[in-house]
Amino acid sequence: MRTGDPENVSSEYIGFAVAFSFMIITDLLGNTLVILVILKNKNMKTAMNYVLINLAIADILVAIFMGIKFVIGPTFTHPAGQIGEYLCRFISGGTTAWTAAVASIYSLVAIAVEVFYATFQPFKRRVGKGRSLRATIVVIWIIAVLWGLPLYLSVTYNDEMKTCAEQWPHSILPKIYSFGWIIVGGVIPIVVMSVIYFKVRYQV
Repeated sequence: MRTGDPENVSSEYIGFAVAFSFMIITDLLGNTLVILVILKNKNMKTAMNYVLINLAIADILVAIFMGIKFVIGPTFTHPAGQIGEYLCRFISGGTTAWTAAVASIYSLVAIAVEVFYATFQPFKRRVGKGRSLRATIVVIWIIAVLWGLPLYLSVTYNDEMKTCAEQWPHSILPKIYSFGWIIVGGVIPIVVMSVIYFKVRYQV
């Protein structure tokens, strides 16, 4: 089945769409609940909880844009031309979902750092309040947008496939970018969080 070809929607896709939609709804409800609970309780408006809100927002964006790409997209004929180009780059091509995924990952890293300082340096200003808190969240999204920039530049509408596809100027670039994803989206955050929680575990 080609994405964007509603006449060829298969039974396998329907099963996938139902399961994926359930996951999306669960994600949206759960993360929305987290945001509302924190915002409605003054005693929960801590630095870590604001980073949790940022994490929840990022996860919501991942769910929405992955849903557009994998659930809604295959049931509609994708617009072509300039409109199709813009839709692919920002909405239907999955680029925003991947950007939000990076923000989600580094929100988890920020939470781990906060846990580290709360354990080992409880009286030191950590992720903090006010400017330092805003700066932390802004930096997270700057990292996410910068890392997603190659996708925003390479994802476009493919007339032959009738769907969104990556078009890189050189065949080696997607391989380099994929390897970079392993490092930026996997190795670095996993190592940082593993070291922090290992130290916290044995400190406690």
